[in-house]
Amino acid sequence: MTRPPILPRLDPAFAAHATVAAVDAQIARAQHAATVADDQLRELILLRARLTRTPEETR
Repeated sequence: MTRPPILPRLDPAFAAHATVAAVDAQIARAQHAATVADDQLRELILLRARLTRTPEETR
């Protein structure tokens, strides 16, 4: 399994010349990445629970 992409640290050059629109776009990308990571984590937790159930628990 590969790790999900992680947004890089804020680039000082970007911060020095950023516009509101550029910052808004970065915020949107970060929020999307966080949502995807949350969804993936939830799916992995559910998969682990299914894999570790005993036969008695599946009845």
